Amino acid sequence: MKNRIDKIRQWKARTRDAVGLSIFAVAIVSAAFFASANVGEVRVTNFTNQILPKCDVTVCGRHHSLNELSPGESRHFFFFITGDSGYTVRYRDGDSGEEKVSEEAGYTCCGLGSFGKPDLIRIYNNRIEFSDGAVNKVDVLSISKAPS
Repeated sequence: MKNRIDKIRQWKARTRDAVGLSIFAVAIVSAAFFASANVGEVRVTNFTNQILPKCDVTVCGRHHSLNELSPGESRHFFFFITGDSGYTVRYRDGDSGEEKVSEEAGYTCCGLGSFGKPDLIRIYNNRIEFSDGAVNKVDVLSISKAPS
């Protein structure tokens, strides 16, 4: 009888440990999911025929600078989604040195990331294309000379 009681106690202890470990694992996975849900990713590609000495992307009130972006080169960055926002691209033309700026495009929403797919910004000689990673929608933006 005593042997049977010891086995029951051991089984209860193992079960309690397993349940505690399971709850801990669920908490860690949930925290990781909700932490990554507020992170966006952007990939910027230079499709012009010149080096862009400086390219600034503004999203969610933060400026992200990419220096010396060569033709055909892509770079990406992550950002925290702090609220509803769009993207604005400002860059310096490599030939003329003229600073150009895009209209605002794209959309990030507080609490929603791009679901593992980065948003894409493609810079061409006469336009900028923005592609939303979540819905595969492409916006063609006009560019203009930046106000001095």
